[in-house]
Amino acid sequence: MRPALLPANLLPANLLPASLLAAHILAAALLLLSPARPAGADSWIAPGPIGASSEDGRWYAIVQPVKNETDAEFLLVQRGQDRPARVFPGRGARDDTVPFKPEPGDRLVARGACRMPLEVRCLTGGQGLVLFENYGSVGYGLSLDVRDGKGAPRFTKSLAQLFSAERRALFAESVSSIWWNRGFWVDEATGDVVLLWEGRESEGGVVRVALKDGAVRDGAKSDVLARFAVGDAAERIAALERALAWKLNGTLEAAAAAADRAATPPLARLHFGKYLIEQGDERARPLFAAGVRAADPEVASFAVQHLPLALGDGALPFLQEALRQDSPVLRNSAEYALRGMGSRAVPALIVMVGDTRESAAYRAGAATALWNMDVEASLPAEAALAEAAKSELPELAYAAGHALKQIREYLKKNAAK
Repeated sequence: MRPALLPANLLPANLLPASLLAAHILAAALLLLSPARPAGADSWIAPGPIGASSEDGRWYAIVQPVKNETDAEFLLVQRGQDRPARVFPGRGARDDTVPFKPEPGDRLVARGACRMPLEVRCLTGGQGLVLFENYGSVGYGLSLDVRDGKGAPRFTKSLAQLFSAERRALFAESVSSIWWNRGFWVDEATGDVVLLWEGRESEGGVVRVALKDGAVRDGAKSDVLARFAVGDAAERIAALERALAWKLNGTLEAAAAAADRAATPPLARLHFGKYLIEQGDERARPLFAAGVRAADPEVASFAVQHLPLALGDGALPFLQEALRQDSPVLRNSAEYALRGMGSRAVPALIVMVGDTRESAAYRAGAATALWNMDVEASLPAEAALAEAAKSELPELAYAAGHALKQIREYLKKNAAK
């Protein structure tokens, strides 16, 4: 079986660093289980701890599963007065490095029990926390569990309390879950939880739930444009995806402003930049050349994947450098990008496959890109692959051998016509 060349947020689990494994598996599940997908089997890895900080970093919540994995316990903590803001890498996403205790100098305000949520948000000013959906069973039980500043329930909402029966009938289902959600955040300026939904044969919309009393109302689709300027990377990316799906007026201008703003989270900034480049606006091109050197592997991976879009043939030196890295995530992303370049990359890939000064992983990566691209584009590499297939380096011989087999089967099939 040929290696899968997937974007970083859909990478095979065995190619991900341990610290990113759970987040990427969950992201892959949510992306692949689109609202148009029919009911089918799915699986979830065991849940892990979640850390979420308030927007100002002065409050944070930690949630961890208990032994049965469907229940959990949480802490609500106030940051020490003289301590710097605490900011988790993703506000409300899994982080296995988070210990279930306050940091020294911080004050434990509340501790309680809850269901294991999919995500968490911590409110500013000690106003409490928002537990969103159920890990392993999205759409069942409580879709929202809002706690006050003492950790006590303020209100809860099931899917039936958020959406009419007519809307719920549009949601896709799998064995474990009802897949309705396309984004979620807390809009503290308006005092609402914002939910983005989508269903089969429906473009969906926006629902707002008031934090003070749980009142549910429809929001305007244009509300998502404001999220380009605030929130974490995942929230801003979800807002962009919905704006594009809904073809909202003002999307280009809002995306340009977000891409220009240095304070925009790097991953979100690249997503905005990608959209701008696709619209013919070149101002974001330098973001991708810089992004390949990012310390965050998810940011670097996304930048590498989209270098050909941003730099054209000028992406080749950057992709070659990415193949030299120890990170399998970056190498996989470079293979994905090279494959996508097709015939434009083949002359360079021929040289790369045969370059004995480079590592086996580098050369095998080049062969894998040839293996995964359109076979007609890879035909000029037949001789180079034939030589590489004889290599004593197993990784290189394997990839080159399969790429060569593919080419020869194609040639044999077409010769018989």
